[in-house]
Amino acid sequence: MVMIQRFEWPNQAAMEQEMRQLGCYPITYHYAPNSYFAPHTHGVDKIVGVVAGCFLLRLQGQRVELGPMQGVRVPALVRHDAEVVGEETVISVDALAVAGDFLG
Repeated sequence: MVMIQRFEWPNQAAMEQEMRQLGCYPITYHYAPNSYFAPHTHGVDKIVGVVAGCFLLRLQGQRVELGPMQGVRVPALVRHDAEVVGEETVISVDALAVAGDFLG
């Protein structure tokens, strides 16, 4: 079972600042309702933060629902999928580590 590490921020600027402090480069994405990302992995740790909307991730079967200004660490090589919940577009800030496991 993967350890779930969650984050909360007061605003998007604070979210991106913390991501940079952890050695990541944040990129903003917009995901339309009904968007689904099939199970996959990444070679490095990743933080997924939500600015608007609701995003559901499953990390090795563990459900993590994120609302505005919430985030989660997706450890390197952990199989996960994600989907937009509801009818609102999700604005997500994803931040990949430059190399390897940056939080653990």
